[in-house]
Amino acid sequence: MNKKQGNKVNLPRKLRPNHNYTVAQEEIKLLDYLITDALKEKSRTTVKQLLHDRFISVNGTATTKFDLELKKGDKVTLHALPLPTELSSCSIVLIRIVRVISLWQRVVSFKKR
Repeated sequence: MNKKQGNKVNLPRKLRPNHNYTVAQEEIKLLDYLITDALKEKSRTTVKQLLHDRFISVNGTATTKFDLELKKGDKVTLHALPLPTELSSCSIVLIRIVRVISLWQRVVSFKKR
């Protein structure tokens, strides 16, 4: 058995549970909270990478902001898989425009045949 693994069972990511933490201090920045309380065993670089890759949510909302102010009672969750990015209304409109253009190009090319 590998020394690093010890008695740990390595589950596939989608089967790993989410880890939930509740903030006990009055006010603290998210990165400071993760490094000092929630993820003490992880390095600062690893914690910042988890934030960047959207593995962290605060009160159910994914965040990449390391300087987010937490209040007492906030729920911080470390997810097993990265959370999807949210689409803004502008993104949705752009997707629709691209679909219409694509459909129009197919119609035009079909008429040329």
